[in-house]
Amino acid sequence: VVMFGQGVAMVLLNPIGGAIADRFDKRFLVLLAQTVIGSVILAVGLLLLFDRLTIFWLAVGSFTTGAMFSFLGPTRTSLLADAVSSERVGNAMALLQVGSNVGRIAAPFLAGVLLSLPFLGAGGTYLIIASLFVLVILTMSQIPSSRPHRRSATMLEDVKLGFGYARGHKPLMHAVFGFYAVTALGFSYWVVMPGFAKDELHAGTTGYGVLLGVAAVGGLLGSITVASLADSAKARLYLKLASLLVALALVATGFAPTFVA
Repeated sequence: VVMFGQGVAMVLLNPIGGAIADRFDKRFLVLLAQTVIGSVILAVGLLLLFDRLTIFWLAVGSFTTGAMFSFLGPTRTSLLADAVSSERVGNAMALLQVGSNVGRIAAPFLAGVLLSLPFLGAGGTYLIIASLFVLVILTMSQIPSSRPHRRSATMLEDVKLGFGYARGHKPLMHAVFGFYAVTALGFSYWVVMPGFAKDELHAGTTGYGVLLGVAAVGGLLGSITVASLADSAKARLYLKLASLLVALALVATGFAPTFVA
């Protein structure tokens, strides 16, 4: 239910997020989204400390976070397009993923250490994570402001134009459909992973953190490799191969006889 709330928000609002990114100052949108996400984490931490956290409030927080990511993703992507030349956008997006994966490597281990401290626990860990968003917001505030594109059409008309453009360009339509398919069918394993680590592999919370960490290491190495390939003429072939490897890796994970495997 908690993950479903985030997924629903992202599916419904992502197309609108792209239209909004064109109409407002991108730095403002990034700062607003990061502030709201940090506030949600702070609220969850406080509810934990006062023993008031329920599945309902977790789902509300998840939906809100998903809604903010719906605006954050398109805005960051369009910021890259403003900052670099068109032939280097693929490289820039891959390097953005490098930074993201470095965080994914460090975060599980940091969270694991904080959770193990008896005077902090889950509530204190959430509060520390929320405090880190102050640093995130201060850093993102250094991004130059951007002029919004003036639009005569409404946002819904912009969304309709976007879908129409994708339908009229087969390679783009394949890329969009492939992205949604891989995300929906492949990345949903994150929802299953906590129970898989605990009940099937008997690895506990620590083992789950290790699984998250090694997945992020793989993502980091992949992102560094892709950074040099993203703008190549064979990018579509690499995309298909990567999608196939995701499928094979998921099957292998499902049949893994041990935690190490």
